[in-house]
Amino acid sequence: MICDPPSFASSEKALKKGLRAYRQVNEMALQVVSEGGIFCSASCSSHVTSKHMLEVLSDASSGAKRDLIVREQRGAASDHPLRPGFPEGHYLSFFYCSVD
Repeated sequence: MICDPPSFASSEKALKKGLRAYRQVNEMALQVVSEGGIFCSASCSSHVTSKHMLEVLSDASSGAKRDLIVREQRGAASDHPLRPGFPEGHYLSFFYCSVD
């Protein structure tokens, strides 16, 4: 299952609502993954950090009553360079997980 919704937090003001939306869509997706299945989740919101997404995945797995294990975490590829003084440019988050 790949859960790759559009940006739900396009501004700092929209962050709280966006995190709720990410949690909801990830929880719904987790409910249909078979035990032993693979679950991938992505975010492209500049205001949503990888830490936020780990919290979203934790909450979503609890809500779906599924045991989720993050096997790999990724960000932007080398063709999408990051500027040290521009943390908002580090907005791509990808999590490769297993569902037990």
